[in-house]
Amino acid sequence: MKRKFSYKDAEALYALSQGRSIRGTEISKETAQSLLSEGLVSVTMKGRSQTLYPLSASLVKSYFSRLARFTDLDSFMDMARRVHLGYEPTRTEAAQLSNDSKYWGTDVMKGVRISAITPVEVSYLGKTLRVDPPLGTSVEVDDWKSLEISRTTSVVAVENYHTFMRIREYSHLFPREGEYLFTYRDTTSGKKTYKHWTKWLESIPNPFIYFGDLDLGSLKVYVDSFRRTLGERTSFLIPEDYEEIIRDGSSELYGKQSQMPLPDIFLDSAIVPLLETILRYRRCTEQEKLARPLVQ
Repeated sequence: MKRKFSYKDAEALYALSQGRSIRGTEISKETAQSLLSEGLVSVTMKGRSQTLYPLSASLVKSYFSRLARFTDLDSFMDMARRVHLGYEPTRTEAAQLSNDSKYWGTDVMKGVRISAITPVEVSYLGKTLRVDPPLGTSVEVDDWKSLEISRTTSVVAVENYHTFMRIREYSHLFPREGEYLFTYRDTTSGKKTYKHWTKWLESIPNPFIYFGDLDLGSLKVYVDSFRRTLGERTSFLIPEDYEEIIRDGSSELYGKQSQMPLPDIFLDSAIVPLLETILRYRRCTEQEKLARPLVQ
């Protein structure tokens, strides 16, 4: 049997394993009751205050070690304190300190998936990486903290996976004189993976473009998830011929979104013409419709 202890309980158990007493408020009721049931502590009362004393510090340590599965108590607690302050250990670090490499909820994937229409050079782990994947492929880096890009490069978040993997078919939407690094907005791999992706976007000062569907849902995501947090360096990709595109769009897609709250136009007035066009024609268009397949 294994158990993941809260930071509060870990500190309390560490104190008991060192022969020190603790107040009842310093440990959860569940863990305190478990220690009592195993005969590892005694309790004294003073008014309404409880104090727990270890009956055997070594047995408390064994109890703690057995359930948390750590290999070295001091190293384990050092990592627990670092994690409490926001550090995210690698699976290798976790495995070295505990027989359970997932004890701290360590993520397998802390990276980002990137692509390009024309070659873009980035730095990863201090080495130059040329991003130039063929159509239908992309590049995935394992740790966003080790990825560095030029400040003049615009980062484009692509909403749909199929579009991202075939981004070369959308090159006509991006001026030739600019340099663009495309990244996939992955909402399917779990909240932690998505959180790492957003942390990367927040950590860089680059211009940010959101490339989504031309519909109410994408405009709402853009405003709420990016414009609100990343500020004025963000923009929504709006094709020059957007009115014609919307006029020939889907009324069914619009109908599915017609009751949703409208995006906050006060955060970005540049989206107003597109929003008004969608509402006027009562139609929307998915970004895949904007593709121009390459000649094989």
